[in-house]
Amino acid sequence: MFFKRLFGISESNQGEVLTKVSDRTWVSSTGETINKVSDDVSISSSGTTYTRTGPTVVGSDGSLFTSLGGSTSSDGSVRMGDFATGRGATFEDDDSKW
Repeated sequence: MFFKRLFGISESNQGEVLTKVSDRTWVSSTGETINKVSDDVSISSSGTTYTRTGPTVVGSDGSLFTSLGGSTSSDGSVRMGDFATGRGATFEDDDSKW
């Protein structure tokens, strides 16, 4: 099983860690899971549906993620390797790693 830890800090998820536990599942340090149900749709255990349209991911809770330079973050934060800086919580290199 491949584990990849991604770090992000924001007011709502301070210190939250997302761990990739399979090709289709992520688990956060708060116990929330995010499951990829299709190439363009993921659903969290809290009921939020995330839909990808091109370089943008929109959450049913109003969250918005935009791809910048081949990496996706919720606020344009920078990710280097497995470590993220800034306020973003979710980062993604490409669909095969989500």
